[in-house]
Amino acid sequence: MTDGAIKCHLNDKQAAQRLGVSPALLRKWRRVGGGPPWRRYGRLCRYPIDLLDRWALAQQKEVN
Repeated sequence: MTDGAIKCHLNDKQAAQRLGVSPALLRKWRRVGGGPPWRRYGRLCRYPIDLLDRWALAQQKEVN
């Protein structure tokens, strides 16, 4: 992975903190589906920041 790729991707802990969920929930979403988009680099799972933010915005529901 290049330095540029590292800077634009988050690990489980960082992504969970950004979304306000636990790292365990992110791992569950990866297993069962329905979570934010992620990429695998060898044994590492990383979340592209732009896709993570887009996914989070799409999950917001309007409150009347």
